[in-house]
Amino acid sequence: MKEIELKNNSITLFRYIAAFQVVLGHAAALLKITFPEWMTQLSGLFQGVPLFFGLSGFLIWQSLERNDSFKTYVKKELSESIRSCGWELCFLC
Repeated sequence: MKEIELKNNSITLFRYIAAFQVVLGHAAALLKITFPEWMTQLSGLFQGVPLFFGLSGFLIWQSLERNDSFKTYVKKELSESIRSCGWELCFLC
């Protein structure tokens, strides 16, 4: 029986929300933008940076556990990074 790989879509959604909160905070500070009160209160409910790094670390750890060794994990991640950078370079040129 083929093993089904579980996706952490809900965790990824929380990572996107946390990253968006960080982007909004930086945009407000750098561009001197004031957001509506409801948006300020909503973004104050949680800190985006610790949440983003905590969830990202959890997902990286899960990915690391799926591989045979740390060396295999690094080779796989580097090949995926190089491949995606290659596509980005193709689109930029």
